[in-house]
Amino acid sequence: MSKRTKIVFLGAGSAIFTERLVADLIRQKDVGDCHLVMHDIDKKVLGYMTAYTRMMVEREKSPIKIDGELSRARAFDGADFVLVTLTIGGGP
Repeated sequence: MSKRTKIVFLGAGSAIFTERLVADLIRQKDVGDCHLVMHDIDKKVLGYMTAYTRMMVEREKSPIKIDGELSRARAFDGADFVLVTLTIGGGP
């Protein structure tokens, strides 16, 4: 059995950018069974984005696995790719 590709979204609270990237990954059928880990320092925003991206994946019946992680060390552990989606200055 092959290992799932683990992709970390650093700054997952950047809603529009994260949403669009996840939507693009869902549409790419060759991406397959990957593991997306949302990471943000804001627990509330992280919870929202994790739930929202899970809903996106479920709606499209995608095999992509979604998790949220407050700890950067745990999020990065075993990561194949890290996508930096944070906003400098913390948003509006």
